[in-house]
Amino acid sequence: MDIKDSVLTVDLKDNIETLKALASKPRAKLLSLIKYEPLNINEISEKLNLPQSTVATNIAILESAGIIKTECTKATKGLQKICTLDIKEVRIKI
Repeated sequence: MDIKDSVLTVDLKDNIETLKALASKPRAKLLSLIKYEPLNINEISEKLNLPQSTVATNIAILESAGIIKTECTKATKGLQKICTLDIKEVRIKI
């Protein structure tokens, strides 16, 4: 896997897990949301009408695949996890 200039290049034979991370309707919707602005897990949960636990699980999958990045920042009560897109494009090598 290679990230250059916001392009994620995935080798089909070596990075099937990255492709699996993209192959989910909730994760695709989540990526569409954070494409334009960083959002925290609560905001994503509300916009997608999904439980926070489901959103957090999907965030972890996308983050481990190198597709998004998260940052914990101080919130009114405790910490919040802000999610941003780490790439602009995905290329698949066959």
